[in-house]
Amino acid sequence: MSGEAQRPKSVREKLAERAKALAGVPRVLRLVWDAQPRLALTLLSLNVLQGIQPAVSLYLSKLVIDAVAATIQQRLAAGAGGTGVVLGAAEVSPLVEWLTEVLGLGGVPGAAWGLTVLGLSVGVAALSGVLEPTATRVQLQLGDQLSREMQTRILTKANSLADVSYFENPAFYDALQRAQNDAGYRPLNVLAGVISLFRNVVQLMSMLAVLARFGPLVAVAAVALALPNLYLQLASQYETFSINRWNIAEVRRMSYFVQLITMKEPARELRIFGLTDYFLDRFLDEFRAFHGRLQAVRKRHMWLDLGCAALTSLGFVGMYVYFVVLALARRVSLGDLTLSTGALFQAQSRTLDLVRQLGSLYGDVLFVGQVFEFLDTKPAMAVPSPEEAQPTPALRRGIELRDVTFVYPGTERPVLEHFNLTIRPGECVALVGENGAGKTTIVKLLGRLYDPTEGRILVDGVDLREVNLEEWRGRIGAIFQDFCRYHLPAKTNIGLGNLAKLDEVAAIERAAARGGAAAVIEKLEEGYDTVLGRWLSTGMGKVQREGAELSGGEWQKVALSRGFMRSDGNGNGSSAEGDAQLLILDEPTAALDTQSEYDVYLRFHELTKGKATLLISHRFSTVRMADRIVVLEHGKIIEDGTHAALMALGGTYADLYEKQASKYR
Repeated sequence: MSGEAQRPKSVREKLAERAKALAGVPRVLRLVWDAQPRLALTLLSLNVLQGIQPAVSLYLSKLVIDAVAATIQQRLAAGAGGTGVVLGAAEVSPLVEWLTEVLGLGGVPGAAWGLTVLGLSVGVAALSGVLEPTATRVQLQLGDQLSREMQTRILTKANSLADVSYFENPAFYDALQRAQNDAGYRPLNVLAGVISLFRNVVQLMSMLAVLARFGPLVAVAAVALALPNLYLQLASQYETFSINRWNIAEVRRMSYFVQLITMKEPARELRIFGLTDYFLDRFLDEFRAFHGRLQAVRKRHMWLDLGCAALTSLGFVGMYVYFVVLALARRVSLGDLTLSTGALFQAQSRTLDLVRQLGSLYGDVLFVGQVFEFLDTKPAMAVPSPEEAQPTPALRRGIELRDVTFVYPGTERPVLEHFNLTIRPGECVALVGENGAGKTTIVKLLGRLYDPTEGRILVDGVDLREVNLEEWRGRIGAIFQDFCRYHLPAKTNIGLGNLAKLDEVAAIERAAARGGAAAVIEKLEEGYDTVLGRWLSTGMGKVQREGAELSGGEWQKVALSRGFMRSDGNGNGSSAEGDAQLLILDEPTAALDTQSEYDVYLRFHELTKGKATLLISHRFSTVRMADRIVVLEHGKIIEDGTHAALMALGGTYADLYEKQASKYR
């Protein structure tokens, strides 16, 4: 790195950097306006009224005090010719007498004006009590809308990433976690901060206008006293943000250890192997390392903050003494003294509040910037628009991987290299090979979860990159080994395999029968309406009974049934609109017991009939039913043929088959 890159930034450069970060505020405010413009306008108006209310109250107080002082002077003047002013028993104080005369029991000039001022003071005080709760309620409503908008945009962005490269990249999860951590409350903080800042600015400007009556330099000095503290607040927030941003991996590790300790899946293994305290210690180590840096920053800035606050307070005390001296010299009235000192203390309070609010707002904007950074993520895979895309072929000629090379992002070793494979319509092709041979990668490429690094995938001669992606994925039926367990009703769990048929009970029951889940579901208390799993077993529109927990094999039968929602539209063996043209079976029977696996085998040809099928399995009893068996090694095809042909060849497949078969002899 050059010396220029290492040069410390000047104060001016740092201030420019801070100002640039605050440019994110308008983007948040645009979201607020887009969410609820009427509420936003209402909140703005309420805060304008709240902002000018203190200055109006102070000025009305000045008028009241001046009126009281004028009354006292009149009474003193009236008694100057005698021995002095003698207060009768009923004259408890000049203010009481003034009020008595204002109410019509005396004859003091200006009584009507005094009554008006007093009434306005009471009205302004009452209005203040109404404005605060009203503004709070409007702000909460607006905050809810903003929170919904931010979360919706994050989820929409995640959904828009058509490829899975981001979801297999730790850096993406760092960005996603930063966005999720901050989206829930940081934009609300920005909104609340801007609102509070706006109100305080209005209040401060009104107070400075009052102070400017006694000299422009007074107002300038009040602002200047806040600048050192403002700079300190911005620096503190930036340093805190930097620690959080660049140490997000530690936060992710803390979250991982929390999940290990608290989630159901690892609970048994952690207790059997005595690992609970080990992972608790790992969590505490990460916590101490992360928060130790935060505490050091906070401690240093606390002392600097105290020093700046003391300096600011001394400056305002000096200004207060200045106004007292002016009053003693009779250069200002008692009302002016009250007005000026009240405005001074209000300006001091508002200035300190503004400094802290600016610092806090700056910190929140920095973190919200991470949300926008995620929202601005560009897809790694180009997807044609529906207007630009080629019509999805009917799969009459088949699928061809032609000279395909693939390297996972961030790595250098090709998983597939100059790979060629054809799957004809109605043909079942089984992939066999050790872990890492490239089987799952082929599945990802066929689902266009990735694009080839080199080469092409053709569907009836059309490049898959030119086909409407949504339509193509709608033609695929898939059953994965690491299938999802949706904690939803059984019928929904299966129906999700084909959203177009989500409410078709007959289609769901057919798929359940073909996948082996029908017998499982029929034993449940509420049948197909039973919620599977216990995570969402209550509160789903009506009170539900506790969800049913299934075994691993039973869950796999549900997943099999879900996959078959696209394999046959009408139960008579013919294809229907919306049915899959390509069926992907990735270890479809891995969690099934021997009997269930055998039942699936009996229906295997029926399940795959008329579909181009790609089968991945380590169980050769399943593999042998395929039309073709392709043996992979290091991303290349080393054998290709039927079960009988490969057994006769006596190569890798035959050797692997014999080793597995010998275990059952």
